[in-house]
Amino acid sequence: MLGALLGIGAAYASEKEGPVGESARTMGDIALSVSEEAKEIDKQIHVVDKTKKATSTAVEKAKGFENEHHTVQHTKDFFVITWDKVVRFVHSDAVERTVVGIGKACYWAADKVTSEQSAYGPFTTAEATNQKISELKHDLQGQESAH
Repeated sequence: MLGALLGIGAAYASEKEGPVGESARTMGDIALSVSEEAKEIDKQIHVVDKTKKATSTAVEKAKGFENEHHTVQHTKDFFVITWDKVVRFVHSDAVERTVVGIGKACYWAADKVTSEQSAYGPFTTAEATNQKISELKHDLQGQESAH
């Protein structure tokens, strides 16, 4: 459709006098020359036939592979199962446990590096860590209830 409209527009422009008409006629001459040259090359090396044959062969091999291995169905199944597992993980308490575990590890490491005395008062390292973890849990529960 677009090609037909462009062709009609070019034909109309080529009938005009002046630079627009000259340009349209020159472009038409170039297009004809290129088209004739392409046809001549195709006669010599059969590009169109070879391309059609190669495409047809590739499509048939892809269909055969799909019929044998059911790749499309396996790919769809993989994404459906993966999405289901992601949704289940997000809705489980695994996210909270992971965050809490990482938090504990970070506070433990920070306490070991800085000192045995906690920055939160005269608690032992374990007491300070557990207090901070309780605060984190409380914050997470507050965020979940806000959603």
